[in-house]
Amino acid sequence: MRTLFSAGAGLLGLLLPLAACDEGAEECVAPPAAETFEVGTGEVCFERVEANGSQPMMEGPQGGYHLWLAFVCSDCGTSVTLEAEASDANGPVGSRIQQVVDLEGGMAAGIQLPMPGDPWDETSVKLDEGTALTINVKLSSSSGAVLHEAAVERVVGPTKVWDYCATHPEDGCCENPCDGL
Repeated sequence: MRTLFSAGAGLLGLLLPLAACDEGAEECVAPPAAETFEVGTGEVCFERVEANGSQPMMEGPQGGYHLWLAFVCSDCGTSVTLEAEASDANGPVGSRIQQVVDLEGGMAAGIQLPMPGDPWDETSVKLDEGTALTINVKLSSSSGAVLHEAAVERVVGPTKVWDYCATHPEDGCCENPCDGL
């Protein structure tokens, strides 16, 4: 994975691979009747989310919140630059991301879109369940040409604690706990 920058993302988020599938994991396949470009969710594989659909917010092991982003892009080649940002009725929330994403089989998953809040800081404010969001996504080629843009509507679902080791049991930190996990 190559990351240009990802403001507010934890170190673990920068180290995780951005691919449609992890090695040894289930094989990811495009959803039935997938569009040429479609934005969804998913830590390991692309999962479709309907317009205005609920999407769980993840509480990570390092004390931050994020939404999983995933996408299908059948005409993007093998690598794109992704830009994404979420907004609610009051404006941008969380952090804007920009990173190079390698596609596997025309898909990518496991992209963390940082959300506001810190579960370890009582003064920190996280988004409430039911908050309506617009997630703006732009994919560009390595030359900077815009390939696709979308504004997808989502609703913040229940917060779930992210169990990194459930999908990455081979990680040494899952066998012998490391800092942050």
